[in-house]
Amino acid sequence: MLGEHVEQQPITDPLLTGLTISTSEVVEILRNLDTNKAAGPDEIPARILKKTAEKIAASLAEFCNKSLLLETLPEEWKLANVVPVYKKEKKEHVENYRPVSLLSVVSKVMERCVFNAIKYAVLSIISPYQHSFIAHN
Repeated sequence: MLGEHVEQQPITDPLLTGLTISTSEVVEILRNLDTNKAAGPDEIPARILKKTAEKIAASLAEFCNKSLLLETLPEEWKLANVVPVYKKEKKEHVENYRPVSLLSVVSKVMERCVFNAIKYAVLSIISPYQHSFIAHN
């Protein structure tokens, strides 16, 4: 089992196969970006994406929808800059650092859209009497 290669099956759940990302959803996610986060390998800072949210959202939504339709991601979105982040104690010891992967902010916008769709699909099939482990906003 462990280490065994399992072939990935295509998504067949009707709640997720027709996933479409809307422009308004992309605008909302872009507006809520944390501008203090570092940019990824594409070097596009969250600050620029946030400031241009209304202008770029339609194109970004169209791009994400095309990516979902083709079931592929741009190779650049699979890259990460890995940087060491200090944890504790003596800074001279390598074991006192942990690696952090800085991903493309644009890819994280798409990831958030897909996450929201999955979350709403799952919540729609869970009994309203099940309230443990579910965030209540």
